[in-house]
Formats: sequence, structure tokens, C-alpha cells
Amino acid sequence: MSEQTTSAESALYGPGLTDVRMMIVAHTSFRRELGLSPRAVRSVPAGHSRRVAEIADHVDLFLSLLHHHHTIEDDLLWEKLLDRVPGELAPLVHTMESQHEAVAELLEQATHAISQWRHTNTIKDAESLADLLSRLASALNEHLDAEESLLLPIGKASLWYIGEVTSGGWLDGAYQVPQGRCRWFQGFLSRGGPN
Repeated sequence: MSEQTTSAESALYGPGLTDVRMMIVAHTSFRRELGLSPRAVRSVPAGHSRRVAEIADHVDLFLSLLHHHHTIEDDLLWEKLLDRVPGELAPLVHTMESQHEAVAELLEQATHAISQWRHTNTIKDAESLADLLSRLASALNEHLDAEESLLLPIGKASLWYIGEVTSGGWLDGAYQVPQGRCRWFQGFLSRGGPN
């Protein structure tokens, strides 16, 4: 393990701090999957409905997990943090909420674009979806960078434990994964950890 990895990991947990490493794992997984998705969509030849369905199912699944992740933050995390450190966090929480709204709008558009692509199997709709996913990736990366650099350092010192916030909510996201995709979900999370 490199010195850089050791210091990065120690910044995420330690005595008296909430272990927020799973947030980084989830964020890394979302970045990776969303970053790969435009190319995957563009790679499908027109009219290949089976491959369109496979790629669309995959993109739909991780976008629904992203939506669930952000819903938990919106419903449970911001309020807890504002109760504990209101002065420090009020402007940051408003920024996070604004970024979530922008990402949610793009997620909704992507859901519609995926349905359209499933229906038509055309290059035109694939290209529209891929462009939208690229815009979503950009907005998400901006948000996750801000959350990790600004919010997680405060959160790790202000929450007693991550379960206090989620109350099982993260597991609800896991239950959204279709039974046949459980191994994919394990891989999705396992590839999100430190290299």
C-alpha cells in the first residue's frame, strides 16, 4: 500500500470519525459506469434490439441506483448534518441540493431517452442518449468532487455512524437490483474501492 493511499484512507476514517469510505466506493462506481456508458451506447449497431436491451438495462439499473443514492442524501443526510453544524454547512447543503436537482433533471431525461432508444433502436436515438449521458457524467462528477472534498470531511466528524443517517436506506438500493444482476451489483461496488 502506498503512502498516498494510506494517507487518503486515513482521511476517510479513524478514531472519533465516521467511516465514510463506502461513500467513496459508491461515487467511484457511479463515475466509472456513467463514464463508460456513452461509448457503450454508441457501440450498438442500429436495429440490434437484443444488444440495445442489454445496454439499456445496464444503464437503467445504475441510474436507478444513483437516483436512490441521491434520494437518501436528500431525505436523510442533509438534515442530520445541518442539525449538527448549521453554520458551516448551510451554504454547502444548498449547493449540494442545487447540484442534486440538476442531476435529477438529467436522470429523468436519460430515463426517457433510454425508453426512446429501446423503442426505435436507431443510431440517432443512441447518439442523443449518449450525449445526454455525457452531460450527466459531467454534472455528476462536478457534484461528487464537491461532495467528497467539502462535505465528507465535515460529515465524518459530525455523524456518529453512517447507519444513523441511512437507517437501512442503502440496503433498500441493493434490493432494487434484479435477482439475476446481484453479482453485477457486487462487482459494481467492489470495483469502486481504492486501487
